[in-house]
Amino acid sequence: MSYALVVITLFFLLSIYLALRSKKGKTMDHEGWSVGGRSYGALLVFLLSAGEIYTTFTFLGGSGWA
Repeated sequence: MSYALVVITLFFLLSIYLALRSKKGKTMDHEGWSVGGRSYGALLVFLLSAGEIYTTFTFLGGSGWA
């Protein structure tokens, strides 16, 4: 077995473990999932929105300028 396959497998197993561990003791509804329980700060929301706007422009609008 190659070293890369071992690293990928360990990373995959660690990801599954963390996902299952983080879910314990929490109830998640649709609102909590979609807006993060309304716990995000204004700066984070601004940066996420700006990143989404520029990414959308790059994929949809920017190609017309080429």
